[in-house]
Amino acid sequence: DEAGVGDDLWGSSTAWADIDHDGLLDLYVANYVDFGWDNNKFCGDSSRGLSAYCHPDEYNALPDRLYLNVGDGTFEEIGERAGIVDTLDGKGLGVVFADYDDDGDDDAYIANDSTRNLLYTNNGDRTFTEDGFLAGVGYNEDGRTEAGMGVDWGDYDGDRRLDVVVTNLTLETNTLYRNLGEGSFVDASFATGLGEPSLLFVAFGTNWMDYDNDTDLDLFVANGHIIDNIAEFGTKVEGSPLADRTYPQTNHLYRNDGQGRFEEVHSHSGEGMDLVKVSRGSAVGDVDNDGDLDIMISNSNQSADYLRNDGGNDAGNWIQLRLVGRRANRNAVGARVTIDESMVREVRAGSSYCSSSDTRLHVGIGAAGTAEVVVRWPGGETASLGSLQAGHLYVVQEGRGVVAIR
Repeated sequence: DEAGVGDDLWGSSTAWADIDHDGLLDLYVANYVDFGWDNNKFCGDSSRGLSAYCHPDEYNALPDRLYLNVGDGTFEEIGERAGIVDTLDGKGLGVVFADYDDDGDDDAYIANDSTRNLLYTNNGDRTFTEDGFLAGVGYNEDGRTEAGMGVDWGDYDGDRRLDVVVTNLTLETNTLYRNLGEGSFVDASFATGLGEPSLLFVAFGTNWMDYDNDTDLDLFVANGHIIDNIAEFGTKVEGSPLADRTYPQTNHLYRNDGQGRFEEVHSHSGEGMDLVKVSRGSAVGDVDNDGDLDIMISNSNQSADYLRNDGGNDAGNWIQLRLVGRRANRNAVGARVTIDESMVREVRAGSSYCSSSDTRLHVGIGAAGTAEVVVRWPGGETASLGSLQAGHLYVVQEGRGVVAIR
């Protein structure tokens, strides 16, 4: 409350970004539904006494909040003034910032549960325009809303345009919206091979990551049903695969083949990928500093898991960058890095589902021994770092270049 961000709404996910390039990180809070003990309803099968979580349509939506960092340890809520006005009764579960239109400002994507997803384009003056419908990222390719839980941006096809993936419920897909440029996207879920393997799972956390250091982004998805007694519900359709639904589920790892397609490979990616739990949040980073990306997973009413990557550093070369802002925010959240004029990575604080990954940027460069790196700092200043040798972490300070190599 003292900082100005106290609220009694059901906040589901948060993300940080410097929306106005003043060097201070601002906070977006996605809120869900108006639920409490006084309006708790019975949902499920009353004839068998089987209870379940209610569909979000049973409850009213709550407005999201955007808090502007004043700079003295306090924040000002500016959502309505900034154009964060949800006229669609959005029920937010996921939020992530990224510069999807490459104009130097951080834009916000909101994954909503059973209502249209939202894309707030930053106008550069502390206001946003909601472009989700026109951009093609509000609905899936069938024109339907989905459950909208986890979300992440990444350039999976190497065209230097950021694409966005959203995780959803059973009989919905891990929906991938490919960025076509000029503010337009297309649902590429089935075209890329992500759609079909995800249909029987409930997905939450998701992360773009180059786990095998071959230059292209692969995708991790954390799965787990929301109804703890789902196996008792069964299905009325004989022989349906839905009859085998379970509360704990295996997670998924999708390997990018470099040609715009994905293969689900969890079953032959080590014992860590064989875990069957009720997974929710996920984050990635090189935890053991050995040159490949590891995965951290939070689980519902279960211990967290650390999946250590034991092969990525042998599969390909890599570089890592720790960006340190001076005029920009300290962690350089919002900075964009271009590698070899073909790969793009951004520093983020908040993505996936209720998670935030390592702010160090990890870039797989395959068989190459060096990489040409250009940094665009928040605010627009660019700096060429030249050719960097593989196998090192480079500490890069705004205005000074590389200040340490590890």
